[in-house]
Amino acid sequence: PSFQAEGDARSDWQILSLLDKNGDTYNDISDILKNMGNDFPSYSDISLFKLGDQGHNLNGSIKT
Repeated sequence: PSFQAEGDARSDWQILSLLDKNGDTYNDISDILKNMGNDFPSYSDISLFKLGDQGHNLNGSIKT
């Protein structure tokens, strides 16, 4: 992130981790992407590097 979260503020991936009803714990956004790859085959090769700032071509359409 560009800025450090202040006070009780949380980053997006931390909020997703708190909402996860399976009890999975994530150390960072990469862990969430790996978990998505387990559940959704089209996400299995997605990484933060591949996403970059332009998104990733998924099933013929750009997801950003």
